[in-house]
Amino acid sequence: MLGCYVMFILVAIATGDCPKDCMCPNPEQVTCVGSGLSTLPSGFNSMEITTLDMSENDLTLITIESLTPVREVVNLKFKLNDIGTIEDGSFHVTPNLQVSYLNFSFSSCGI
Repeated sequence: MLGCYVMFILVAIATGDCPKDCMCPNPEQVTCVGSGLSTLPSGFNSMEITTLDMSENDLTLITIESLTPVREVVNLKFKLNDIGTIEDGSFHVTPNLQVSYLNFSFSSCGI
């Protein structure tokens, strides 16, 4: 019975700051795959996110403001969205970014 309580507490801690419609297997990883989101979620609070997966959503725009809450991100995935605009300088707020997946995410950018 004690094991159940410990597991409940650990799940509550791991998901406490997790944005709505997303899963957070640990405090550094946020997965919002296929959630129907048209913007990056809010509610990252004090999370130090290194991996953010926004694949298979309805994103059309990436802005400086939308990436500022995840400035520590290293791995960013935007696969299978409908991104038409990336604001100039958006990725300057993510200096640690090493990998960005944008596969099949552009609508009318000529890419």
